[in-house]
Amino acid sequence: MTTAPIPEHHPLLVVGAGLGGLTLARVLALHGVGCTVLDRDADRDARSQGGMLDLHEDTAQAALREAGLYEGFRRLVQPGGEATRVLDRHATVHHADDAEGGRPEVHRAALRDLLLDALPAGTVRWGAQVTAATPLGGGRHEVRLADGTTLTTDLLVGADGAWSRVRPLVSDAAPAYTGVSFVEADLTDADRRHPRAAALVGSGLLFALDQGKGLLAHREPGARLHTYVALRCPAELLDSLGLADRAAARRRVLAHFDGWDEGLRSLLADGDGPLVARPVHALPVTANRAPACTPTSPCAAPPSCWTPSASPTGPPPAAGCSPTSTAGTRACAPSSPTATARSSPVPSTPCPSATAGSALPASPCSATPPTSCPRSPGRAPTSPCSTAPNSPRLCWPVRRTPSAPSPRTRRPSSPAASAPPASRPRAWSCASARTRPGGWRR
Repeated sequence: MTTAPIPEHHPLLVVGAGLGGLTLARVLALHGVGCTVLDRDADRDARSQGGMLDLHEDTAQAALREAGLYEGFRRLVQPGGEATRVLDRHATVHHADDAEGGRPEVHRAALRDLLLDALPAGTVRWGAQVTAATPLGGGRHEVRLADGTTLTTDLLVGADGAWSRVRPLVSDAAPAYTGVSFVEADLTDADRRHPRAAALVGSGLLFALDQGKGLLAHREPGARLHTYVALRCPAELLDSLGLADRAAARRRVLAHFDGWDEGLRSLLADGDGPLVARPVHALPVTANRAPACTPTSPCAAPPSCWTPSASPTGPPPAAGCSPTSTAGTRACAPSSPTATARSSPVPSTPCPSATAGSALPASPCSATPPTSCPRSPGRAPTSPCSTAPNSPRLCWPVRRTPSAPSPRTRRPSSPAASAPPASRPRAWSCASARTRPGGWRR
């Protein structure tokens, strides 16, 4: 009689050895917390790691500072990489900006190597392709690998990108084709071998956009130009290009750019090596948006329905909203049939005040909306207490002067902030109980 093997147990598993997962592992290691990072690649050099990234000061650079790798990152920055040019199909320059804007460019592969080299030996487990993750209760999960191995963990972190095997545990959102596809090409030793193309691109990034398509290129270390041909097309078009026959594939792609400047066309026509097809898939925009306020949703009242203070310095209510509260109380009632879409009733129970050092209160502001909570694509959250599904938010009073910005754009304050005196206007600030740090932005 055989018995099933006992699963390997890891206190903390991170799925995905991309930039996000590696940064998390590095920060944890600095604080004495060990973890295991699973990645499906056979080793760190198994495949190309893409092109250039611009790292913003308030997100990626902040994360690298926390990881103690900021100085190492600065040594990898591409000189002049922030320069941007926008052209039309005739190569006429419509915009040129060579200024440094706080978003230095660095090659993804070099940044990944910096992170990998900073981790304790054995942190990344290569050749570990996750096929499924299953809750076991009590916050624990079982993770199954393609080779049949079963792991268990007390804490599971998904950092495995668009096609994540972990995301289905928290969301039913799935990537979908955006209608745009890229075909990538490279020009090596460009300053010597392709001077015209090198001059068009300059030291940073080029956008040649016209007729609903584009040629995008950026300069990489070693005088290399990386080009993206952008087309609005059915995903099946890429299958018909026959990329295995490089010369024929280039001709088929270039046919979409008949009449364009020959220097721009040379970014593709003179490319070295194979073409790479990249159909662009993305999660639904609404998957990252705050829910809208509707007559049947507890998501939020619109900010115009807030009465943070009885003082005349408080924000006035919008048409269709009848304030019915006193200072610190959230209430909203539709006053006309046309106002229902933006003035749904919400509980009028006051949000409890917070004192220094106290726990964040539970209140009508922290109600968790249903997973089907309607959303507002393309718009900012409709209320200071708007929340994403399954991500409850908590509210606490913060100081606000008459000249302060609206709660709609106000950043969360410290939860330890003491309640303002009664003589001052009161606003409410919200923070997610399950936050997601700023990430790597392109």
